Amino acid sequence: MAANVSPREGDRRVRRTRAAIQTALTDLIVEKGYDSVTVSDVIERADIGRSTFYSHFTDKRDVFDDTISELGDFLRSHAGDAGEIFSFSLPMFEHIVEQRSVIRALFGRGGHSVALQATRTALEGAIREDLVRRPAARSLDPATLRC
Repeated sequence: MAANVSPREGDRRVRRTRAAIQTALTDLIVEKGYDSVTVSDVIERADIGRSTFYSHFTDKRDVFDDTISELGDFLRSHAGDAGEIFSFSLPMFEHIVEQRSVIRALFGRGGHSVALQATRTALEGAIREDLVRRPAARSLDPATLRC
């Protein structure tokens, strides 16, 4: 895979392996909670070798961060044009309903503060980008917008 190609755009086998690892982590978080999950658990659940895991991710947190970063991608992919403010919100809430067991595990009692912070960051970015795209806000500096 070329160095400038992201894993999400690259080889189909790489995408499949990364997805299996992410799904394994997510399922295990739902079952056991983030803090109880080990890399060995993820490797076993994803049915991959240890070297395969480490060729894609550095640790459990790296898998988690990559999975959460997809939220930002999801929000950006559902952003409308300048006339539709916060058009990402309906697809986001529909996704939350579809993934309610994962959402409960991540944000419910015993949820992980990293999930809250990463989600907040992704949502702030989507809102900031949406506001800057609006005609009246084109003169705004995105760095000065705080949520």
